[in-house]
Amino acid sequence: MCLNSHFLLNTLYNEIAQQLAKLYEDLKKVQTRTVKTLERNYNDHKDKLLLLNQSFLSLETAASRRDWHKKSIQEKVEYVIREATSLDNLALLYEGWTPWV
Repeated sequence: MCLNSHFLLNTLYNEIAQQLAKLYEDLKKVQTRTVKTLERNYNDHKDKLLLLNQSFLSLETAASRRDWHKKSIQEKVEYVIREATSLDNLALLYEGWTPWV
């Protein structure tokens, strides 16, 4: 291989490596901005979503209790099982509750 072509290949390689490094840095900046924006949006709306979910659960529970006496035994059992296994209710469980003690 001639010295001139080796020099050109080396120069080309260095230019490509520099461009890739710049692209990588730009991508990291965009990713950081995107993550920060998502975190900010989540934190801005997290409390509102939790409050809305609790309100919905309260309304749903109140509506189902209002007609409790009209439900059949099977419907009551299904309701109790659904409430006992609901992730929303389990998430509200008091962490200090230790039934095994």
